[in-house]
This record gives sequence, structure tokens and C-alpha cells, in this order.
Amino acid sequence: MRTPTPPPPLYDHILTGHERRQQDRCWRPLGTDDWLLMHTLSGNVMVGLPDRELLLGPGDTVLYQPGAPQDFGGDASSASWEVVWAHFVPSPDWLDLVRWAELAPGVL
Repeated sequence: MRTPTPPPPLYDHILTGHERRQQDRCWRPLGTDDWLLMHTLSGNVMVGLPDRELLLGPGDTVLYQPGAPQDFGGDASSASWEVVWAHFVPSPDWLDLVRWAELAPGVL
């Protein structure tokens, strides 16, 4: 059973982190008020999309737009996973840098 994970607070600039996690899952059905960039360093991360699940491995990156549902966590093929992440609010002149191919609405 999935339990919603509360979104982190909104900061003026950028909030970053580095985590080694077990088989847990993060589910934010309403997303967050900022952008979330996640880069996988080791292990496998399963990203839940509306129509499918996407497996991310080392070197893969995903970007969530504000308000996009966030559903991700460790995959059964890995005992743990390691990720670096950043929550940020881009200045308007950054927006061209985050125009990536869309995997699902709000997920790049």
C-alpha cells in the first residue's frame, strides 16, 4: 500500500540532496510547487508514469515539472539505489534549459 509522501518546503533558490535508499517508494500525487531533478548514481529506480513504469539505471535522469505527480522508488532488481536530486524554481531565463522530451505530462 502506498502512502503519500509530503512535498518538501519551497525554498528561494535550490535544495539538493544525495541519498542511498532501500526498497522504499515516494508517491506525491499532486507533485510539488517546484521542479525536481533526479539523477541515478547506482542501483535501479522505477518511475511510475500514468500509462507505464520506466526503469532508470545508473546515469539516467528524470525531471518533474511543478504539479506533476511523482511516483518513484527502488526496483526489486536492486537491494538499494543511490540518487542525487535538486528541487528548484528556475528563473525565466533557465526555461529553455529544461525543455526536454516529455515522457508523460509534466515528466521529462
